[in-house]
Amino acid sequence: MRSRDIQIPIRVNEKEYLKLHKLAGESGLPRETVIRNLIMGERIRARPPDEYVEVYRLVSNIANNVNQIAHVANATGNVRPDQIRAVTMMINKCWNRIKDLY
Repeated sequence: MRSRDIQIPIRVNEKEYLKLHKLAGESGLPRETVIRNLIMGERIRARPPDEYVEVYRLVSNIANNVNQIAHVANATGNVRPDQIRAVTMMINKCWNRIKDLY
C-alpha cells in the first residue's frame, strides 16, 4: 500500500523546470522528493562531495582507535608508543585530506 496515494500533476515553465532539475541534481534527490521537501518547508541542501565520506571515515577510525587506547590505558595504566604513533599517523592523514579539500 502506498503511503502517498494522492497524485498532483503540475505544469511548470522551462525556467521553473531547470531550477527544479538543478536542485535535484545538486541535492542528489529525485525531483518528487525535492518538491515534497519544499512543500514541507525543508531546506534543500547540496549533497556533500564524495571526499567528505572519506574524511568522515577517517575521523571515525581515529575516534575508535583513541577509544580503544583509552580503555587499555584505564585498564593497564600505560599506553604503548606504537599505539600513539598509529593514531598520530591517522590524524595526520586525515588533516592532509581535509587540507586537500580546500
